[in-house]
Amino acid sequence: MGQKYELVFTDRLLVALIHLRTGLTHEALGVTHQVGSSMIGRAIGEVRLLLTERGFAVPQRPGLCTLADV
Repeated sequence: MGQKYELVFTDRLLVALIHLRTGLTHEALGVTHQVGSSMIGRAIGEVRLLLTERGFAVPQRPGLCTLADV
C-alpha cells in the first residue's frame, strides 16, 4: 500500500496531539499514518496555529505532561 497524499482534519488533529503529548518524531508518525514526514509537519503546524488563535498556546517542547499543557 502506498502513501496517502493527505490527512483528513481528524487525522491531522490526532497526529498533532500525539506529537505534542509524546514527542514522537514526524517520521514515526508518518509511518503510522502512511504519509510523509513533511505532511506530518504541516499538520502539526496547522493545529498549533489553531490552538494559538484560540488562546491555547503550546510550548515548543515535546513530551507535554498534562492536558493543561496542551
